[in-house]
Amino acid sequence: MSKVCEVCGKHPVAGRSISHSHRVTNRKFRPNIQRVYVVVDGHRR
Repeated sequence: MSKVCEVCGKHPVAGRSISHSHRVTNRKFRPNIQRVYVVVDGHRR
């Protein structure tokens, strides 16, 4: 499955996780992409 939404264009974004002791690690925020069918401009996608 793709990591980018074909309808709205959402994609993974880089960020940081900060623990309780304030240790910082890099992470990705991934969109919750699921297969659905929608009608956009008269076409089923």
